[in-house]
Amino acid sequence: MASLEILLATYNSARYLSDQLDSLFAQTFSDFTILVSDDGSTDNTLFILSQYRHRFPERMRIMKFSINAGGARANFSRLLECSTAEYVMFCDHDDVWLPEKIKISINKIKSMEYLHGSETPLLVHTDLMVVGPKLELLDRSFWKYSNINPARDNLNQLLAQNVITGCAMLMNRPLCKLASPIPTQAIMHDYWCALVASISGNIDYIDEQTILYRNHGSNLLGAVKWSLPNIIKQTKSTLFTNYLFSGVVEKSQQAEVLLARYGSVMTDKQRELTTVMSSLLSRSRRVRFLSLLLRGIGMNGFLRNISFFVTVTRK
Repeated sequence: MASLEILLATYNSARYLSDQLDSLFAQTFSDFTILVSDDGSTDNTLFILSQYRHRFPERMRIMKFSINAGGARANFSRLLECSTAEYVMFCDHDDVWLPEKIKISINKIKSMEYLHGSETPLLVHTDLMVVGPKLELLDRSFWKYSNINPARDNLNQLLAQNVITGCAMLMNRPLCKLASPIPTQAIMHDYWCALVASISGNIDYIDEQTILYRNHGSNLLGAVKWSLPNIIKQTKSTLFTNYLFSGVVEKSQQAEVLLARYGSVMTDKQRELTTVMSSLLSRSRRVRFLSLLLRGIGMNGFLRNISFFVTVTRK
């Protein structure tokens, strides 16, 4: 059995899938198996997958399920439940992995295991390069492009904002077992795994770009440049629409299921933080504001934080 499984979720992926698969099989670290779950594609995705499966029969498994997952989170969740390898990586269908991506991440997590023990749930993630549809460079750093600080991985910070990108992360088996299955209340698979790692183990990052992260307009969640036009757009969303408030509702629901599943093994501080977030909308506006402020629950950057606090006290 390979020591690493790459979980590839596909849906109408034909346009970019060959580029991604070529980049996986060009990795300098080759001891891996690709587990693929297709979510009911109607284009040539399955044909492309079958071609690569024929070329690499020992390194690729196409999983069969009786019903469609109905979205990326559920698709990745069932792949995670099927995984058995020592290490696991999530893989989107439309990116390109740089040749050293796996090797860099494996080396890092092994050093983390040396420090924290191999039974500790561990997660490591990297930066990404932001590129356009034809892989033209938009920015060398996703973190700088989106104004994300990867060091903000404490629970009080993650409850308000995820800073870990699924396709750039590597998890060990203890974290995979603990995080699975990913609940329907989770906002996304990567967000959930980051929260679980934060309460149960250790998170670290590598300040290096390992992926060409393709922005093509059809991404489920693409990179958004932190610029004046987008700041103005977010301000309007905060003041005049319910878009950002619905995100707060989702984070509160996510915290509620996190507390229900792991509350008994949380520290008192972790339980307090998660309880505040899960019960946030049942409190008065003043109590919401003070509860978040006093516990340091907030987002990255002054403007995002202002937007966050205005949003949670709107209704």
